[in-house]
Amino acid sequence: MNIRQTIDSAGFLFLRKWRPELTTAQAAHLIGIAVEIESFLPATGIPNVQLLSPKRQENAPANHYSGSFGLEEFPLHSDLAHWSIPPRYFVLRCLHGSPTAYTNLLPVSSIFSAIPEQYMRKAVFIPRKRSPAGHCCPLPMWFRQKRDTGVRWDSLFLTPLNSSAKKVAHVFSTKKWSNSLKAVNLLEPGDTLIVDNWHMLHGRSAVDDDSIDRRIERAYLSAIKG
Repeated sequence: MNIRQTIDSAGFLFLRKWRPELTTAQAAHLIGIAVEIESFLPATGIPNVQLLSPKRQENAPANHYSGSFGLEEFPLHSDLAHWSIPPRYFVLRCLHGSPTAYTNLLPVSSIFSAIPEQYMRKAVFIPRKRSPAGHCCPLPMWFRQKRDTGVRWDSLFLTPLNSSAKKVAHVFSTKKWSNSLKAVNLLEPGDTLIVDNWHMLHGRSAVDDDSIDRRIERAYLSAIKG
């Protein structure tokens, strides 16, 4: 199977030591169609390629995951779940890895065993932070774009708006997903993880002293090339 078929089937693809001579931007353009955040959303301040590094809570911005959880484990979530439509895919690429820090992945299919589909279809959230214009648009957990459907979740940046959303939030606050998780270790330069952001939740493991120098770059994709 090619890259797109593998990701459509498994929800992610891990490539070990793949083209380490390429920058993350170059690798993203080879894999798919990169989301040029700097061009169409300049006010966000989000660069096209973001550097991810462990930070202690006191050294991180309050609106970042590290600002809430520091070096502790990050909860499972969708990237940019507070957008009207979250990015379809993202790429994580290792610059400096660690043997003790992992990216945890949870297939959305595993959630169906714990949360009835009717709740997921009806659940509506609002972003924790309003837009600069003061708008606060309702965001369905289960969304559709053209022929594709997706699921969003983020306990930090989304606030439940209706009873179904509150039930979903309660399950995520109490459920242990350890038996369904897939752990991927980005260890060597060039190690590349491609994730379907609509059908796979993810989170970082806790970081110990041996992982404090971990450096990962991230880019978003709107499509995977065939």
